[in-house]
Amino acid sequence: MTFHESIRNSRRVLVLRGDFDVFVVRSFLRRIDLIVASGCRDLTLDLGGVPFLGARGVSALLAARETLEARGGALHLTGLDDLARWTLATCGVDQHLLGDTQRAA
Repeated sequence: MTFHESIRNSRRVLVLRGDFDVFVVRSFLRRIDLIVASGCRDLTLDLGGVPFLGARGVSALLAARETLEARGGALHLTGLDDLARWTLATCGVDQHLLGDTQRAA
């Protein structure tokens, strides 16, 4: 998996490319820690380039959300395809990671 950071509409965006599975969770969470340590409290993850979202990837998304919320921030997901949305719903975490408005999209 590769990571690319950018700023869109005054919001920090982390673009992910590649499978989000057990093999990349550690590097993803390290990246989240670095972003939060730099002062970011409002982060968007662009998952448009993620063809596979595994259970460990879902757990890592929840951990990232908890890290940001513990510091008064928020995590926003964008670029999810139907399979990723289905994975989140099947894991029972879509309401935690997407909120009402994004689930309906």
